Amino acid sequence: MSANSTTSNTTFPLQYETNIKLTFAVSGTVSFVASSCFLIYVVIQTFRKRAFFKYMSLRLLSYIELSALLASISDIFSFGLIQGEPRALCQAQGFLSQFFSLAVALWTLCLSFFMFLTIVMGVKSRKLYVIQLSH
Repeated sequence: MSANSTTSNTTFPLQYETNIKLTFAVSGTVSFVASSCFLIYVVIQTFRKRAFFKYMSLRLLSYIELSALLASISDIFSFGLIQGEPRALCQAQGFLSQFFSLAVALWTLCLSFFMFLTIVMGVKSRKLYVIQLSH
């Protein structure tokens, strides 16, 4: 048996591939719109009430949403990519997808740790804010 016969080279039919790309594009668009609406709301509330962005949990949520907004752009790119397209667009999609998906996970970890400190450990969020300002 040759080495080529042991590996399988299966591909999706064109219709399935198009449906998968369309699903990614639609979910990316919905995520983009939702993240944009939340960030616009935060910006409006920050300008209306100067102390709004001072809350650590809202700040962390804003960072998560900003990362999700940029990660959703890579999902929107996936619909337009066809094999053989310009390499720069593919690299941009890969960078956005890898970097900002990881950023969402790490910001979620930060928010979880913050909630653990305030709820379980009983640390006042004001004390955490003071500690954050000192660094």
